[in-house]
Amino acid sequence: MVRHPVDRLWSLYKFLQRFDGQHDPAYIAAMRRSVDPSFSQWLTGNLVVFTSPYDRAGLGRFFPNFTVRHPLPENQKSQFVYLRPDLGTTVYRYDTQLGELATRLGVNLESAPRTNDTEARCRPLLSPEAEAHIAKWFAWDLKHAVTPQPVAQGAEAS
Repeated sequence: MVRHPVDRLWSLYKFLQRFDGQHDPAYIAAMRRSVDPSFSQWLTGNLVVFTSPYDRAGLGRFFPNFTVRHPLPENQKSQFVYLRPDLGTTVYRYDTQLGELATRLGVNLESAPRTNDTEARCRPLLSPEAEAHIAKWFAWDLKHAVTPQPVAQGAEAS
C-alpha cells in the first residue's frame, strides 16, 4: 500500500507522541523526544531512525528484528524503499484501493482490529520548508499516491 507521504508521516508523528509498549525504556524515550518539535520541524529536521537494531541505552545490545536495509529516518525514507516496485511488486493506493487488496487477500476490514489507528484528525498545514522537504524526498510517493486528506480548517503552519 502506498499512502500519501504527509498523511503517513503525520500518522507516525502522532503515534510516536504516545509510543509505549514492550520496548526498552531508552528506545521509547528516544522516539517520544524525536517528536517534541512541531510537525513541520520534525519533517525537516528529524535525524532519529525509527527502525534501528542498535541499542539506544548504551548497553551494547543488538536487536536483529529491527534491522532494515535502509536505516534512514522515516522523514527521509520513501515508501519505494519498502514496496520495491522495481522488483515487480504490485502497489495499491491506500485511500482508493485498500478494499480491493483486502478482497484479494480475503481480509474482512470491518471485523479486523485497528491497533495502530491514528485519531481521525486532519494534519496541520506545513511550512514552506516542510513542503519543499516532502517534494524533495518523496517524489515517487507523491506520484503514486492519491490527493491527501484535507488540511484542518484554521490550522497554522508550525
